[in-house]
Amino acid sequence: DGPYPHAAVKRYLTYSNPHNKLILGPWNHGGSLNCSPHNPGPSGFGKIQEVLKFFDYHLKGIETGIYDEPPVHYFTMGEEQWKAANQWPPKGSEHQKFYLSGDYSLDRDITPNGKTIEYHADTSLGMGPNAHWISVFGKLKDPEAYPELGEDIKKMVAYYSKPVTNPTEVTGHPVVNLYLSTNKRDGAVHAYLLDQWPDGKITYVTAGLLRLKNRTVSSSERLHADANTVPHHTYERADAADMQPDVPEYVKFDLLPVSYQFKPGHKMVLAVSCTDKDHFKTLVTPDTKISIHHDRANPSFVSLPVMGEQLKAGIDFDDLNGEWQLTEFEHNGTNLVANREQPVTMKVDSKEQRISGRSFCNSYFAGYGNATGRFRLGPIGSTEMWCQDNMDQEKAYYQALERVNGFTTDNNKLQLLHDGKVIMVYSK
Repeated sequence: DGPYPHAAVKRYLTYSNPHNKLILGPWNHGGSLNCSPHNPGPSGFGKIQEVLKFFDYHLKGIETGIYDEPPVHYFTMGEEQWKAANQWPPKGSEHQKFYLSGDYSLDRDITPNGKTIEYHADTSLGMGPNAHWISVFGKLKDPEAYPELGEDIKKMVAYYSKPVTNPTEVTGHPVVNLYLSTNKRDGAVHAYLLDQWPDGKITYVTAGLLRLKNRTVSSSERLHADANTVPHHTYERADAADMQPDVPEYVKFDLLPVSYQFKPGHKMVLAVSCTDKDHFKTLVTPDTKISIHHDRANPSFVSLPVMGEQLKAGIDFDDLNGEWQLTEFEHNGTNLVANREQPVTMKVDSKEQRISGRSFCNSYFAGYGNATGRFRLGPIGSTEMWCQDNMDQEKAYYQALERVNGFTTDNNKLQLLHDGKVIMVYSK
């Protein structure tokens, strides 16, 4: 959706209203299309329902549950899942450096190949009519954006990681850090984070760009709040600075915020160019040369916000520790624990990653973890007493537990989630 995801993040982080909400989807402008390369087509997102939920609460005073949910919802492409978090970027998003090398590799370690790569500007390069930048004008009608990336990448400098071995989720604001030299006093850098599939297909993940004159990272106060990892460029005339010809300069800029899962066997790709004639003014000439440096004194890299191993659900497992009492569990329109004398409980041992407790009739137990890349409970085991009036409620409770794939905790309150929606609430 053009630059709108970052604009939404800035507004969310700037406004101090505690009822502030943020939704980041994989869509075009208006939200009708899912532009994820893994499932392009209609988005299926209930935008109108979300709007009604907001206005029903604020204008009609109807309790819609909108503020019982975490304030942030985002969609992870590749995994094709909605997720919820209490902050943006979500807890567990940790920046990891992937170094660029003179052999066109992208690696966690600084490689010994310090060869400088020279790139001659190709002013014929354009990203075509089906790019995300046109979405803000309502012109993106096809969810399969950037159909020619396989050919376009041949006109760029591209760095490839090794195939990932485990699902790798990048959620937040990627930041490009390049040591560049050029034979001109100005120019532009366009960077694309891409996904190379095992069959060689290349698909778009996110992108960013910077005019070289505006490379100064300012320490002045921002006009708006932003993610603390995003470099601050003022774009003011006083901060503009010419490049010194053929002298390596540090250039740092962010890519648009994203949540994307690279699947096993896929490669992460960072592609760099100087132009996109279809969407931006060309600031270079055919005789422009840009050199990208990779030696230890000038280590170019991209910093990717990778979700931590234990933090796929957005919260540390330690936050679950302790004994909880079920306070809200709606089934067929009824809160099954309202006015109940015998509490339904859940004790969590984060060291052993197990839960146990008392249900509507029996004692129960289960393990939990994130082996699939998402928080999961179950399978549920229990004792086998028969309670004439409570077996239907107990069955519904166990089925709900096995649907859980996320959670949030706040002020002794635990919410268990299914695809970002609250299905049970506990308190200590």
